Parts: sequence; structure tokens; C-alpha cells
Amino acid sequence: MKALMENYDRQTSQRFKEYDEVMKDKHQNCKEQCDKDIRKIILKDKIEKQMAEHFSGLETKIDRSNIPTCVCEKSVADKMEKTCLKCGSVLGGGIPGFGLVGGYGVYELVELAKVAATASAERAGMETGIQAGISKAISGIETKFHLSTIRGEALGSFLNKGNYIDETLINGVIKIEYLTKCTGSKANTDSSALCLFRENGNEWAFKAIEGNTKIIVKEAAGETAKVTAE
Repeated sequence: MKALMENYDRQTSQRFKEYDEVMKDKHQNCKEQCDKDIRKIILKDKIEKQMAEHFSGLETKIDRSNIPTCVCEKSVADKMEKTCLKCGSVLGGGIPGFGLVGGYGVYELVELAKVAATASAERAGMETGIQAGISKAISGIETKFHLSTIRGEALGSFLNKGNYIDETLINGVIKIEYLTKCTGSKANTDSSALCLFRENGNEWAFKAIEGNTKIIVKEAAGETAKVTAE
């Protein structure tokens, strides 16, 4: 019996030892992988930060007439070098990194300027599109519900780029307007288009408001997309 117990203890100890070794290997592999992932994240953040700092100083308002054209003859290589370096020295003071110290070529800087100018134009186009969408939403509310204010505030003040396509919000406030204007003591005096919905009961009125609000939001979003793409 004693020999049997000793044999059992020995086998158990051996298995625990093997298990510990396996777990140590797994922990080590996991730690190494985690270290690699952390280094990748740190490197990625560092690169993104450096690029953000670099491009933040790039002047995007560059008139085409202000960019000299380097005309080079194939047979005279030294003239090409001098002319292009002169281009860089002329613009170096206006665009960070364009001078001789920055090390950029004329072509690369012009391309970077195009990218920055395009991004700026896209932002401007988006703002124009949003304003068009807000106007479309206002027009839809006025047309479908004959409302010029919401909660006592003009539609142009109430709607903004943060809520003009928020279907839940718009649906909710119009239902409140309906309950305020078309039910209770004012139910028999208000004859606006919004209150015409009550003829079939409040439940039907709510469904009508929901359906029309969905259309208004969809058209506003479509108008934003259309104007932005132009």
C-alpha cells in the first residue's frame, strides 16, 4: 500500500511539473505577443502623431500662379537641378518643409498641397450639404404639418446639424406639438393641418406623424448627400 501511494504521489508530482512547464511556455509566448502588440500600437501612435504635426503646418490656400514651373532640358541636367532648387527656395518660406532643408521635391509638395486643398474643399462641401439638408427638413415640416415653430422656437433655430436627421427626436417633438395644440381645451379651436390628423383618433394621428417624419428625414439626408456630391 505504501509503495502504491508513493507511486501515485510520484506520478501526480510529475504531471503537475509537466503542467507547470507547459503553462510557463504559454505564459511566455503570450507575454512576448503582448509586448509585440504594445510596441506596434506605440509605433503606430507615434507615426500618426508625427504625420499630424507635419501636415498641420501645410498651407492649403495656394494659388496656382504662385507655384513656379520648372522647365528642364533633357540635355542639361545641371540646369534642371538649379531651377528646381530655386523653386524650392522661393516657396520655402511660405510652405513648411518646401525649402532646401525640408528635402521635399517640387512634385511631392504640389501633390501634398492638392491633397490638403481637396480635404478643405470636401469639408466646405459637407457644410453646404448639411445646410441644404436642414433647409429641406424645415420645408418638409412646414409643408406636412404646417408648423413654423417647435416648442416655441423657430424651426431654423431648433434644427441644426446635430439633430436635423434625428428621426426619433423630430418625431417626438411633433407628437408633443400635436398633443398640445390638437387635444384638450384647444381641440375644437385649432384647425391647422397637424390637427386634421385627429379626425381618425390619436393612435392614427401618431402613426401619420411617424410616417411623415420618416419621409422628412429621408429627404433631408438625401439633399445633404446630393449637394455634398456636387
